[in-house]
Amino acid sequence: QRADGEEDEGYASWRRLQADYADDLRDFVAALRLDLEGLQAASSWTELVGRFDGMWRRLFPEPSKNPEQARVYDSILSFVHGLQGLDEVTGEPSLSILRETLELDLRNSTSRVGKIGTGVMVGPIRDAVGIQFDLLCVVGMAEGTLPPATTDDPLLPESVRARTDGVLPTWRDRQALQHRDLLAALAGAQSSVLSFPRGDLRSGAERVPSRWLLPTLQAFMGEKVRATTWQEYQHSAVEVRGSYAAGVESEDPASLAGLRQRQALADPTQIDSNAGLMIHDRAEAVFSRFTGLVGDQVPLPEIGPSPTRLQKWFECPHHYFQRYILGLREEDDPDETVEMSPLDEGTLLHRILERLVSEWQEPGFGHPWPDQLVGRLQEITDEEFLAAETSMLIG
Repeated sequence: QRADGEEDEGYASWRRLQADYADDLRDFVAALRLDLEGLQAASSWTELVGRFDGMWRRLFPEPSKNPEQARVYDSILSFVHGLQGLDEVTGEPSLSILRETLELDLRNSTSRVGKIGTGVMVGPIRDAVGIQFDLLCVVGMAEGTLPPATTDDPLLPESVRARTDGVLPTWRDRQALQHRDLLAALAGAQSSVLSFPRGDLRSGAERVPSRWLLPTLQAFMGEKVRATTWQEYQHSAVEVRGSYAAGVESEDPASLAGLRQRQALADPTQIDSNAGLMIHDRAEAVFSRFTGLVGDQVPLPEIGPSPTRLQKWFECPHHYFQRYILGLREEDDPDETVEMSPLDEGTLLHRILERLVSEWQEPGFGHPWPDQLVGRLQEITDEEFLAAETSMLIG
């Protein structure tokens, strides 16, 4: 038909659509090439970051519906904008350095929940150096834990380390560095909470405050405080908890559900009224909120249901209500997975080998199995396993 000049209209429409796709692809590649050339021609890190920001926002619009994607989107832009400070410490910008540093940051980044800069950070003391905290909690400030107890290394003892002129840090050097990290972390926090355990569950011995915590206690008390008698001093900034349970118990409800339960118990008349209505409606078959009337509580879908969902509603309205309105799903029970018994496994293996031997002759001594036989063995195995699955032996 095309040779006679009678081209099909559907085929012509498809060709025009493919031509439009090709034009769009050409325009995209040309624009991307101009963006990359602009990045290469940047004369400063500030200019490079600005060009990258424009290219990034043009190629990847900011996601608004997925919070996780929005978090990653903001973290990438925040990291790239931080490279503007390289103008003060390095020379000309480099696109390869930008790519390598961004890849390294994405590889080492950890997932987080919530806004960037807001949340809870958990880690060793050295990770808190240089970070501003609203509240810093340092736990385990007992003698023997912070600073930790150490023993002399039999391979590189302290006497040998001391002769290396600082090349190998000694125990005192490591302890002093950890102490400086602690002081730097405390200096960057608006408020701090320092705690230590009073007992050791393993040995049953009593723990005493760390030597790094005693100066703080002495500053509060205004006099010298001994590690073994610190409980005798009283101050508003020092709080003693008898146990972990005593520290977490509170009169306030810990969740919204607990608050609702407390409010419901405060008004027993409402409970009695609801209970009476529920018994009456269920006994008299009244269509109410106690027997399935949830129209005011469940919002209507934004788009119409698909034919498949309409078919499921026609088959079982109750299942449709639980699955698509309430969002309830049936969890898979691992115990229900069909497993073969040892007898069936042996029978299946014997059948596979029997079919293989009946079709192929075993090679002589010292000769390898041919590749065709290995492929045929795989085919026989797939066929037998499919038959076993069809007969409900496995699944």
